[in-house]
Amino acid sequence: MADGLWELAADDRALALETEAGLRNAVGPLEVQEALPRIGRLEHLRESLAVLAISLARTHGRMAWFLSGAINALEPVLRWRALPAD
Repeated sequence: MADGLWELAADDRALALETEAGLRNAVGPLEVQEALPRIGRLEHLRESLAVLAISLARTHGRMAWFLSGAINALEPVLRWRALPAD
């Protein structure tokens, strides 16, 4: 986007802003995130994935590809954190 290779349509721009607000709400400020126990951080990660999945379901094209990439980047962390300690 910064290089001008992808011009966001008005609908994509609105969805991107809504998704960003949802992610900010799910994650919270840095100080809050750092003070949380690990299980709390995991819960916030799950909520972040839910925000991305809901946004992905509402779009197509490049925006869908972008959101899908974000989900794919975060999902392995969630899977790893869900494994038993042993």
